[in-house]
Amino acid sequence: MKFSTYFVKDKYISAKTVFVPSNSFPFGIPITTPFTFPIYQHKYLLALDKNNWWNPLGGHMNESEDWISCVKREALEEGGVVIDNVEMFGYVLSEIIFDEYNKYPTKGILPITHSRVKMYKENWQKFETKDRKLFTADEAKGALLKRDDNKQMYEVFEYLEKLLKLYV
Repeated sequence: MKFSTYFVKDKYISAKTVFVPSNSFPFGIPITTPFTFPIYQHKYLLALDKNNWWNPLGGHMNESEDWISCVKREALEEGGVVIDNVEMFGYVLSEIIFDEYNKYPTKGILPITHSRVKMYKENWQKFETKDRKLFTADEAKGALLKRDDNKQMYEVFEYLEKLLKLYV
C-alpha cells in the first residue's frame, strides 16, 4: 500500500510527512510526537483540535519523557482516558523544510499506535482540545476524510483497520 505525502505549512514551519508501516524505528532519527487511536467499547476515541480536525490523541514529548509515557499522558490530557496495551503499527517520518525558530530536528519520528482504554473519565475537562468523541470505524473514516492533510491520517487509520481485522 502506498501512502500519501503531506506538506505541513504555516508561517513558522513547513515539513514533508509520510506514513511508514513498521513495528520498529529507523536508527538515529529522534522520536518527537507519538499518537494513538484508543479503542473503547469497540469505538475509536478522537479529539477535535483548534483547526476543527479530528485527530488521534498525542503530542510533543517532554524533555525527559519516553514516547510511551508521552502518549499515555497526552491521552489523559486530550481525551480524558487512561490507556494501556499501546502497540505501534507505524510512524510518520517528518522532514523539516523550514523552521523559523529551529525548534524541531531536521528529521523526526511520530510513532502511530493503537491502544486500549482502561479508564474513561466521564467528568473530563476540556483543556488542550475542543472536544472528544467516540467513533465507529466508519464514522472515524468520515471524520478523518474532512481533514486538510491529503488524506494522510485517513490512510493511516484505514491501514490500522486492515491490520486489526487480520487479528480478529
